[in-house]
Amino acid sequence: MASFFSPLLPEADGLLAIGCRFTQLTTGTWSMPLPPALAQIDIDAEEIGRHYPVTVGLHADARMALRALLDVVPASPRSPWAVDPRASAWEPWRLPGLDVLAALRRVLPEDAIIAADITRLGYILLADFPVSQPRTLLHPAGYVSMGYGLPAALGAKAALPERTVVAVAGDGCFLMSGMELATAVQERLPVVLIVVNDGSLTLIKAIQQRRYESRFLGVDLQNPDFGVLAQAFGVRSWHVATDAAFETALREAVGVGRAGTDRGAAGRCAEMRWNARQHETR
Repeated sequence: MASFFSPLLPEADGLLAIGCRFTQLTTGTWSMPLPPALAQIDIDAEEIGRHYPVTVGLHADARMALRALLDVVPASPRSPWAVDPRASAWEPWRLPGLDVLAALRRVLPEDAIIAADITRLGYILLADFPVSQPRTLLHPAGYVSMGYGLPAALGAKAALPERTVVAVAGDGCFLMSGMELATAVQERLPVVLIVVNDGSLTLIKAIQQRRYESRFLGVDLQNPDFGVLAQAFGVRSWHVATDAAFETALREAVGVGRAGTDRGAAGRCAEMRWNARQHETR
């Protein structure tokens, strides 16, 4: 996990953590090194110092605490104290053979909402997808709830019907909640669904590869034809395997949703497929 931690952590003198729970997932089972001084602000007093000892702990609402801090922080901008590691040899994490993030950012409006499931692409989005507006990237990072993506996208669309909403799911996650396509059609909720079909529970398979000498158990899937499944619900679908095909399908899917909310527009499924066994599981 060390290679996934920010190289800025060991260079910093201190860290201000606001509403950060330092979960097992985000800290690599609490192996993430922190700077010498840690200040933690949280509305839940039980979280302060729960996993890492704090130099200063503040039990407060994040908004109120930040407003108070702004009153004492110097108004003049400071020069950067470290070089952004992404400015030099940064290699973005990506799906084997597909640069999905660039296409998503080019096609989707700035206020589009992405509900990412527990899938490799979801974690890539958390690490590298550029967002400029709050509450536009949803992910069950703390609970690791497989099957979250599509239901969360439908909820977001019901609440904000004027916004473009995209669900990102792996094939395993989609098999857990894919029947909600019926809800999308029935309630006329035009969301875009991206299904990464690599025939396995990829993240669990990666653990078995690293820790158990590739002795795989219960991680390979026998998937249905997702295109036929979408058609059964009256949902348009695209099957893609390249960057260009994905971007074209995404533009068409988003355009269908903007055109109206008839039965065919109530759900759009872009399936990305490749032979994952040709690539090292990560």
